[in-house]
Amino acid sequence: MKKIKIRNISKSNVLVKNGMLADNFFTRFKGLMGKKELKKGEALCIKPCKGIHTFFMRFNIDAVFINKKGKVCKIIKNLRPWKIAPYVKEAEMVIELPKGAVDEFMIEIGDKIVFRNL
Repeated sequence: MKKIKIRNISKSNVLVKNGMLADNFFTRFKGLMGKKELKKGEALCIKPCKGIHTFFMRFNIDAVFINKKGKVCKIIKNLRPWKIAPYVKEAEMVIELPKGAVDEFMIEIGDKIVFRNL
């Protein structure tokens, strides 16, 4: 998987210093399955993506859906394992963050998110 850094330019903060980009069939399919946890500063960005599930995962996550303009269009906090998140028609990608990251970084609908390859 490609390594990325993710910033919320609306809040002028770094959300993720050590992110992974899942942008092909295999990496999107595997996602976070088999991982024991997401540590602070880590995340998985799935692109393209309009919906996620947490089957075979071992921990809760926060999910942030991003539209084609790079803006947050849906937020799901504390998504537990073995759940299906709603389909988000306007989403282009999803960022899977450690549980509590949305509140910690005060991520809100409409925030502008940018990515940089590492």
